[in-house]
Amino acid sequence: MTRRNKAHGRSGPDHRSSDDSHWIWGTHAVRAALANPKRRCRKLMVVGADPSIKALAAAAKAPIESIDSGALSRALPRDAIHQGLALLADPLEEMDVHDAIDGAPAPRRL
Repeated sequence: MTRRNKAHGRSGPDHRSSDDSHWIWGTHAVRAALANPKRRCRKLMVVGADPSIKALAAAAKAPIESIDSGALSRALPRDAIHQGLALLADPLEEMDVHDAIDGAPAPRRL
């Protein structure tokens, strides 16, 4: 999951950083973001020691901060299910849908 803007109807802080980076949390989302070479990762906050996540963070050149679960929960939206991981990362460059279609392989007929 990611958090760029405040959700409607919820109170609490906006969880973006001042430079337009945003938080990504949860095991699968964080792993995918760390493995994406187009994503600039600024900081990984972890609860516990998962060597595979730390290896992904090292490859992505993301500084790692070990943190307790309560502190991580306070850094994210109240209802975030973080699974012990949160990554501060820059958003990916937006792509025009026409550029995406032009770059896609042609469909094959059977």
